[in-house]
Amino acid sequence: MTNLPIKKAEKIIKHYGTAHQKIKLCEECAELIQAVCKSLDNGSADNITEDMIEEMADVQIMLMQFRRILPNYWYDRLYEIQRQKLDRQLKRIESEVHDDL
Repeated sequence: MTNLPIKKAEKIIKHYGTAHQKIKLCEECAELIQAVCKSLDNGSADNITEDMIEEMADVQIMLMQFRRILPNYWYDRLYEIQRQKLDRQLKRIESEVHDDL
């Protein structure tokens, strides 16, 4: 697997700058929210739509750009927080299963 997308993401954020790309990140997140809401309104609550996939890709590209400029401390902290949040949610799920018994 190549790291070409990562290099492209790094080139983009370095060209436009962090401040500009923060605005773009907000816009892309808003577009993803709209796509998800539209799928709920259209009765596609249990389905992923093409619009959602496209907007998810846009958000992931933006996040990839920001990950490329994170100092090591923040990069490590990002994954630490993700791990903690996933573990916490899995514990909640486990307690829901036990509460149903």
